[in-house]
Amino acid sequence: MFGPKVGVPMARPIILKYLVLSILFLLAAFCVQARGTGETRSKSLSLSEGLEHIPGWELVRQIEMDSRYVQGLDLDDYFFSSFRKGGQVVDLFVGFYHSAAKAGAPHSPLVCFSGQGWTISHPGSGRMECVGKSVQEIAFSDLTASRDTDKEYVLYWFQAYDQPMAGPFSQKLMLLKKKLFREGQSNAFVRVSTGMKDLTSEEARERVSGFVESFYPEFLAYVKSE
Repeated sequence: MFGPKVGVPMARPIILKYLVLSILFLLAAFCVQARGTGETRSKSLSLSEGLEHIPGWELVRQIEMDSRYVQGLDLDDYFFSSFRKGGQVVDLFVGFYHSAAKAGAPHSPLVCFSGQGWTISHPGSGRMECVGKSVQEIAFSDLTASRDTDKEYVLYWFQAYDQPMAGPFSQKLMLLKKKLFREGQSNAFVRVSTGMKDLTSEEARERVSGFVESFYPEFLAYVKSE
């Protein structure tokens, strides 16, 4: 039952390989930092101007955030709004940053919602495809948040220029890679939510996913714009 462990001698070369790759990656990161910050220029359009028209959805409300929160999140730009399609309503928040140096400034909803008295359940992650000029895969995280009689389904991701990542750590790694190859450095936090008063979890997920499919091509075009 407790026989010899087959293949143990192979573990050392594998560990050595990953150690060398990690060292090379850190050296590359140091060289990139030494060459400058890699900050990008501000956009010619504001985020609200770039995202006010989402195909198939009507913008019904824009929310102005308290300056304390804007400063606390170190936002370069943001768009906080509600969209409607028939009887379906979703809330959208996009916090935008022009520099990779600000990656990690936004807090995960796992932290923010809990800190505001919401109970978090069913945290998870997944992938979905959006079809614009090309097929784009979105890596996302999601959760259900409840407080008193309110219940919401929340889907979110961390954008690393043209790549959506499910978490902040993967976002930072992707931005470091893009910085190394001198690609775009703008980044964002995107959150889409909807109330679940009369919806099942599956219905709420389908509603939010439907909005994201219309929203993401417009958002990606804005990210890549000058």
